[in-house]
Amino acid sequence: IWHITKLVNVHESVMFCPIFKLIQNESHFSVKSVIGDAAYDTSSILKYVVKDLKAKPCISRNPRNTQNPPNTQSSKSGNPICPAQLEMLAHGSFYDKKQDQWRHKWVCSLHHSKKYAQQYLLSPSFYPKFLSQKGCYVYARIDQDIRSEIDSSFSSFMTDSKLRSGSERVFSRLLNVCMQNPQLISLQAISNYVTSAHVIVLLVALTAAKNSMKDKFRFIKSFLPSFNP
Repeated sequence: IWHITKLVNVHESVMFCPIFKLIQNESHFSVKSVIGDAAYDTSSILKYVVKDLKAKPCISRNPRNTQNPPNTQSSKSGNPICPAQLEMLAHGSFYDKKQDQWRHKWVCSLHHSKKYAQQYLLSPSFYPKFLSQKGCYVYARIDQDIRSEIDSSFSSFMTDSKLRSGSERVFSRLLNVCMQNPQLISLQAISNYVTSAHVIVLLVALTAAKNSMKDKFRFIKSFLPSFNP
């Protein structure tokens, strides 16, 4: 129902909230559930779905977004122990805008403590980044994760998630309309081309539906035997 064409360096998750806001402003849909793959498993998106849309997020978990912190030992004071078996130093907290979370940072004690610097000339574990950067560092999230408020164990979660496979077929159908290697250059021309491809896919489905041809909803080639992409 909506698409925006961007350059390849713009990640799809960045466009999630803006597109939903456009859809809401134009169509005023009552959204009950939002289904997406792990690319959309970010705090900002989950907060928007739960808090603003008042909808149920059926978004696959991305393990990289839940590491907090990596598997490290801790000292009696709660500070991580680095690979050289030295206690790391707390280096304050900050807001990570990209991840939409508050994080605490620990840094290498050899680089940031005169006490340790006087005892060691190099990292005891010969850590490769000791010379190329200021040693190792560790981050840990310190605010509440929105994921803790989402119940992913409900029975409909898996049922709703399976519906995503149906939408994924749209992409394969779009590839049949020359979208993989368009013979165009400018972004505006590409954008117009993508719009045309979406229109073709929807028209094929609409025509098949109006003619009671359920087996022709998804496949442009079977609906148009003479079609040559």
